[in-house]
Amino acid sequence: MCIDDYRIISFGSKVLVKLEGKKHQFEIVQTKEVDPGQGKISCQSPIGRNLMRKRQNERFGLILPNRHVIDCEILKIF
Repeated sequence: MCIDDYRIISFGSKVLVKLEGKKHQFEIVQTKEVDPGQGKISCQSPIGRNLMRKRQNERFGLILPNRHVIDCEILKIF
């Protein structure tokens, strides 16, 4: 295991994820700093809430508000 395997997603984390086969980069920020166009999402948003406390290389079903579940894989935590 390398040091990156122990990092977890929290406030301020920048992450590269694969959602339904497409790569996206997000930064977890406070609600007042949210800017979806810049990839800045709140930990209270559906995606942000599901990413919190996850680790690099973790794969899980991300639950959306409409109860739809999409495949999510955390590729990198910066």
